[in-house]
Amino acid sequence: MTQRHQLPTIKIGYARVSSHDERQQLGPAVQLEALQHCDFIFQERESGANPERSELQRAIQTAKTYASQGRNVQFQVWRFDRLGRKMFHTLTIMSDLEAHNIRLYSISENLEMNSLTGKLLLIMMSWFAESERELLRQRTKEALQKKKAEGIQLGNPGIGIEAEQQLIARYQANHSIKEITAQYNISRTTLYNVLKKYNIPPNRYKKGLANP
Repeated sequence: MTQRHQLPTIKIGYARVSSHDERQQLGPAVQLEALQHCDFIFQERESGANPERSELQRAIQTAKTYASQGRNVQFQVWRFDRLGRKMFHTLTIMSDLEAHNIRLYSISENLEMNSLTGKLLLIMMSWFAESERELLRQRTKEALQKKKAEGIQLGNPGIGIEAEQQLIARYQANHSIKEITAQYNISRTTLYNVLKKYNIPPNRYKKGLANP
């Protein structure tokens, strides 16, 4: 949490990112720069599908505390989807803030939820965003099912039987785990999975030594 100088209207900023957001160039730097004028900034790395995000709860509680003191409070986000991925959850937050006379504002969309128009737009945007995610999930599921029906192997194809036999031969010849994984550019987990596949108990004493 970052605290800044107080203003007549208390502005509470909330930023959220996930790994997917960073791939889409919506990392924390973008949001924090937009929220830098806020009196308090709360940020976290968490999925929007989780309604019990700790920093979100702290941000809301801070806003409620100042509102209970008779202060004008504005709760700011870069975009409304930073509040959550589910329309119901987003609307619940909006109603909760409104019940405490806290104004919800989206910087990117330039909308404040203190009017009927703003509320209707938030409902529409939340519904479209959730529908788009559901459609994407459905298309991905159908594509995977089609590949499976066509006999296309999904997931990690493995390293091949010949390579597995070579790994086992070197392992049984007492080469170190470090040497084997480096030579074949594989992880320890992959090596242990190969050993498990052929019912070969791993020797935990090998570690990085050529001879245990």
